[in-house]
Amino acid sequence: MPPVAGAFGIGVGRFLRFDALGSFLYGVFYLEIGVLFSNEVNGVLELISPFGVASAVLALAPFVVFVAYKYVQRRTASRRPSVRAVKALATIAGTRNV
Repeated sequence: MPPVAGAFGIGVGRFLRFDALGSFLYGVFYLEIGVLFSNEVNGVLELISPFGVASAVLALAPFVVFVAYKYVQRRTASRRPSVRAVKALATIAGTRNV
């Protein structure tokens, strides 16, 4: 039971009923959204289908470039520590300044 429910003195049974009701309403809401917009999703898929794989590549390219950039950035950062980091570690270790 979440701490807030316990802090307000809500019993386990009552909490579980409200939790089940909330979960049910959450699921029904998003299922309804899916039903309402299913024709639009099909329309968009039909619109981009002539472009084939190129449209998928175009949609995923910015994400792949971002992941590659972050990978290279972290890889270079882990190889060479900055001067400030070395000085901070030397100060923490109790050695003299570098």
